[in-house]
Amino acid sequence: MFVLALLVAALGLAWYLLTAVERARLTEAVARAAARGWTFVTHNREHFVLLHRAWLAWQLPPHGGLLILVQHQAWPFLRLADEVHRFVLTGRPRPNECWRLRVDGTWVLC
Repeated sequence: MFVLALLVAALGLAWYLLTAVERARLTEAVARAAARGWTFVTHNREHFVLLHRAWLAWQLPPHGGLLILVQHQAWPFLRLADEVHRFVLTGRPRPNECWRLRVDGTWVLC
């Protein structure tokens, strides 16, 4: 996570990065990012797919979008950061969307 944070900062992208303490309060962290209109980027597929579904079911205000990144040796952090940047330039994610990057490089809705 630290290396990804440095890379994101170097690219000048505005991402919300969690500290270890904040991870315990996932809903609050997404709400904070949503209030700022930020896209939330994570590797935590299991928790964030569930949180996204609950968010929609609870009819909370729209979040700024969730991106769930693949964790695989074929995707070192420089490649991940580049792919996220290219994906965001396409105009996605839109509010309340959750996208997951697969190992084959395709993005799929959660």
